[in-house]
Amino acid sequence: MTCNCKTEISEKFLEKVKGDLPESTNHSLEMTAYSFVLDGNRMELRGYMPVEIKHTVKNKKTGLDRVKKEKTSVLFTFCPFCGVRFKQGEAA
Repeated sequence: MTCNCKTEISEKFLEKVKGDLPESTNHSLEMTAYSFVLDGNRMELRGYMPVEIKHTVKNKKTGLDRVKKEKTSVLFTFCPFCGVRFKQGEAA
């Protein structure tokens, strides 16, 4: 990543959680929608958004409709917080 948003926002969010839950101890927080992506011989941290797709299909044996769910994700090209491009030199 070319920005520090993940670290900065995580720290601010954790401070807010500590303030909201003063009776608790050992507060921790992890922003989980980030992944390491291999780019050639480089590894970079990129944000992503999980996506669940639902659609109706006909069962081949019974002919009845059923809802099918599939999971995938969208890998961000830009930081969702500050708008800085994750990968320098990448076309818009």
